[in-house]
Amino acid sequence: MHSLMDVATAVVMPTITGKEAAMLILRWFHFLAGITWVGLLYFFNLVNVPFMKTVDAPAKPNVFQNLTLPALNWFRWSSVVTVLVGVWFFAAQGMFFWLIFRFGARPGVPALYVTGTEKHLKRWINIPHVLVILCDVVIFSRVSA
Repeated sequence: MHSLMDVATAVVMPTITGKEAAMLILRWFHFLAGITWVGLLYFFNLVNVPFMKTVDAPAKPNVFQNLTLPALNWFRWSSVVTVLVGVWFFAAQGMFFWLIFRFGARPGVPALYVTGTEKHLKRWINIPHVLVILCDVVIFSRVSA
């Protein structure tokens, strides 16, 4: 029975690296924020605008205060998250592919491995790490605020 559990675990739970997990999480944040953004866009255009035309004048400020303003807040932040996470995701992927083409093997030239010991190549390790840390700090400061 123990070997059956090992086989099931190996099939169901593949091993992924931290970068792959981060890219998966970024993709899902981008996807869910985009759905929220587009859904609220349809809500405003197809539901809220026609509804506000039918509401009597004394009730409009209350509806605007309790329904429209919170929905606008969600709309605003879902658009910001969609764009920033999308840019971050595609920049990370672009940097990854650029590094593959920059340091990959060419005919007659072996692949160059960036170890960080050569001073002029060390920036290709440090710059992406610093950018990721800065993006993390910005995101976490926004979430905790």
